[in-house]
Amino acid sequence: MLQKCGVTGLAQRVIRVLKERRLLNSEIAKLLNINEEVLLKESKNFLRKTASYEITAGKSFINERGVRDRVYELIRHEPERAMASCNLRNNIYFGVNKKSRMSKRNIFLEAARERRRLINTGNYSREEEVKLCEKYGL
Repeated sequence: MLQKCGVTGLAQRVIRVLKERRLLNSEIAKLLNINEEVLLKESKNFLRKTASYEITAGKSFINERGVRDRVYELIRHEPERAMASCNLRNNIYFGVNKKSRMSKRNIFLEAARERRRLINTGNYSREEEVKLCEKYGL
């Protein structure tokens, strides 16, 4: 269970570092304190298109150290909005959720909020991730 916990929230952490600019696999691994091979192996988990973002990867190449590397880029998508069908003074917009609700959705959202708070305050570490996983049963 702790092995699975090590890469929990990896997509969120990668998004956080990719907000500024495009980065190489080796640069992301260094910033997140993760082994480069582990990041390359787990990249298939965050290289998917979602409603709000998409992480794209360039072609793999061998860098000067002889290690396989690739470039990652974050692309943001504006969520679809729907208009409320009532007469109000102010327009109300809300997101249209295309996916069906999952039973553990709220638990995952709470864990993501807490993980985001830890990352933003700079207190995120492996120990904090383990505590978070134990707290929410991930």
